Amino acid sequence: MTQQAVPCRLLLFSRTLSRSAACRAAAAPPSAAAGAAAACPVFAGPPSFTLEASVGSANQLDLDLLATGAFGAEVHPDLPIATTWHGLYKQISSRLQGTARRDALAAAAKAQSKAAAVQMMADIASCEEAMDSQGLKPVLHVATVGAQLSSMADISDAMCTAAGVTPSGVRREASEHRPHADALLLVSGSHPVRTLPLLQQFLPGSVAMLRQASQLKQRGVLPQQLQLWAVANPVMEPDASYTEQKVAAGAQVILTQPPLDWARFEAWMEDARRRQLHSAARLLVGFPLLSSAANVTFWGALCGAGGNQQVQQLQQQFAAAEEADKQQQQQQAGKRSQPGPSAFAQQWNSALLQRLQATAGVSGLHVMPITANSKRMALAMAQQGAFTGSAWPLAGKADGSRSSSSSSSFS
Repeated sequence: MTQQAVPCRLLLFSRTLSRSAACRAAAAPPSAAAGAAAACPVFAGPPSFTLEASVGSANQLDLDLLATGAFGAEVHPDLPIATTWHGLYKQISSRLQGTARRDALAAAAKAQSKAAAVQMMADIASCEEAMDSQGLKPVLHVATVGAQLSSMADISDAMCTAAGVTPSGVRREASEHRPHADALLLVSGSHPVRTLPLLQQFLPGSVAMLRQASQLKQRGVLPQQLQLWAVANPVMEPDASYTEQKVAAGAQVILTQPPLDWARFEAWMEDARRRQLHSAARLLVGFPLLSSAANVTFWGALCGAGGNQQVQQLQQQFAAAEEADKQQQQQQAGKRSQPGPSAFAQQWNSALLQRLQATAGVSGLHVMPITANSKRMALAMAQQGAFTGSAWPLAGKADGSRSSSSSSSFS
C-alpha cells in the first residue's frame, strides 16, 4: 500500500448490500473514528488481513490466495490520470487563466478522472466474476482514490463513482453493472511534483480528502456505511502525527508502507501507541513478501526510501543471495532449477512476519505480493496458518495482553 496509485487500492458491487448488511446497520457517524470502530462488526476485533490485488483482470494466484479464506478485504490499485509536468501545468494554469480556458481544462481533467474510475471499476468487476466462477467466499472491496493532480471537485466525483452514487447522492441503478466500493482508500498520489514547495494551495492532500469524504457522508451524498481508509509511511515519517491527523479527519483503517527499516518502523509504532491510534483505527502493516533485489529496489523507490541506508543494505543482501544461488546452479549444471522464491527470501520474510506478530498495536497485515514468487510465498504462509487469529496474540493490543478474537474481522 502506498501513498500513491501504484500498488495499493479499490472495489465492490451492488450485491455488497447484502454481504455487508450487518456492518451497514451498525454504521456510526463519520465524525468519530473510534466510535465507528466500536460499532461496526468489521472492527469487532483484530487481527485483519487484506490483499493487494493485481492491476487489470483477475490473477489466478490472487484467486488462490483468496481461496484460502485468510483475507477479509481486497484492495485494488487506482492508476494515475495525470503524472506529467504538463499535467501539473494544466492544473495550476486552470486556476490562473481566463474563465473559458479554465473551464475547458477543468472539463478535460474531469473527463480523464471519470474514465480512469470507470476502467478501474471494470477491472474490479472482472475480479468479482472470476471469484464467483470459482465459488470463492465474497470479501469486502476497497477502492483507492488518488488525488494526484486533480481538483477537489474531480476527487469528489471519483469518490462518488467508486461508491456507486451520483454526485447528488442518488444510488446508481444495479442494471448499469457498476461495482460499488465498501471503502475508499484516500491517498495523495505518487506524482513527483507533489513534493515541490508552494503547491499545497493547488493540490489537495489525503487529510483534505478525508475531511471532504466525511462531509459528503454527513450530507448524505456518500453512503453512511462507506468506510474511509488511509495510508501511512513509517519509514519516511518522523512520527505518527500525520497519521493522527488522518484519523481525526475520519480514517478508520490505516494501511502502512512496508517496514523496510525496522528501527524506524518500531519508533513510529511506539509513537502511534502513545497517541492511542491503535485504539482509534485499525493499523494494518504492509507486508510486501520481498522476492529479489529488484523487488527491494522497487519497494524502496515506491516508499520514497531509496536512499535509506537500511533499504540499500537490504538490497545488497538480496543481491548477494541471488549471486550465490546463481553460482550454485552453475556448479550443478544439468539439473533444472525449480521455479519459486529463494531460500534467503523465504527466511527474510518469515523473520519479518514473526517480528510483526510480536509487535504490540499491529492489527494485522496488508499483504502486497506483486511478483509471482511473492504470491507463492504468501500462499504458502496462508496455507500454514500465518494469517489467522491464533498466530497473532498481540493484534491490536498495546500492553502485550492477548487478543480475544481468533478470526478475521473482515469476514
